[in-house]
Amino acid sequence: MLRCILCLLLPSDHHNLSKLLFITLYIAFLYIGLLDVVHDYMHPPRKAREMMANFWFGVHAWLISRIVTLLGIAAIYFQAKAIRSRPWEHALSRTGLAVQACMFGLVAVSWVFRVEYTWPDWVAGWDALMHWYMFVGWAAVDNVVFALGQGVLLWVVVRSGARVGEKGEMEPLLRT
Repeated sequence: MLRCILCLLLPSDHHNLSKLLFITLYIAFLYIGLLDVVHDYMHPPRKAREMMANFWFGVHAWLISRIVTLLGIAAIYFQAKAIRSRPWEHALSRTGLAVQACMFGLVAVSWVFRVEYTWPDWVAGWDALMHWYMFVGWAAVDNVVFALGQGVLLWVVVRSGARVGEKGEMEPLLRT
């Protein structure tokens, strides 16, 4: 969180509106994520608590997990656009992008086999896939999205022929 705040305070090429949108979305996700924990802490176990827990599970399963996956997909476009808009790589590491793409791909594949999921009898076809995604599959899908994103960014960097460190202070501190 401290890094997030520091990044918002540093000068940027983007408008203040994008920072305001980021802060608003961050607070909304923080609110949704912490509200159920605070509610559980303040109320003793009762039927109402179970109902509230089910409500928050529904919010997370139907809304939050899908938004996070869509934001991960959108991030690929915006990061690739930022890389193409500059003729130098800044501090991008081609090796780092390749390693992250491979590792997150392996994590996604292993997630499917590591997490045991009991399939309900009434679920079949497309509903079964959506049911799996809501309960355990979102983590594997998000890892696949991130792995593909890092692979796409690596491809953009290699294809653009970006040069490392020809701008004095813009030169990366670490090189591959």
